[in-house]
Amino acid sequence: MKENNLQNNAAASNNQSNQVFTDSTTGKKGVKNPAGQILVPAEYDELLLNPFTGLYHACWGNVKGKYGMVAPNGEVLIPNILTSTYEPWNDFMLLEADGKFGAMDVRTLCFVLPEYDKVDWEPDENVVFHKDGVKGYIVEETGEFVPVDQFEDDEKYDDAYIFNTFCDN
Repeated sequence: MKENNLQNNAAASNNQSNQVFTDSTTGKKGVKNPAGQILVPAEYDELLLNPFTGLYHACWGNVKGKYGMVAPNGEVLIPNILTSTYEPWNDFMLLEADGKFGAMDVRTLCFVLPEYDKVDWEPDENVVFHKDGVKGYIVEETGEFVPVDQFEDDEKYDDAYIFNTFCDN
């Protein structure tokens, strides 16, 4: 599965000996390992390793005040639309873009782009997303927004895993 490959790549990139470098010709930044192998091509104005995810916060295209998330293999996972990310709580990380909210499961790196008006998240609870006055859950595997009542009444969601803050300990 894609998530597992990203998780493995993220773990490998979290190696403290990997370094952000600046291409002397273009001034763009990338990441290479101690052997000099380029892990993330030098295509970014800024790069910063997120210690919770192993992904890089990256700015590019002269977009000011916003950033995206780039995998250790250079794949852009989230375009440079983010204005803030919040420290994870039990593997749940809130993402923000211009006052709209999304989320990332930092274990699986599954994410939903910030398009929700509000997010209710408490310790050891399902995360409730609000969109156009409707409360719902996001199914991690599909990214589907399902109104709370429908989710609770429809048997097809009995085994669905939704964004939550449950501690797996």
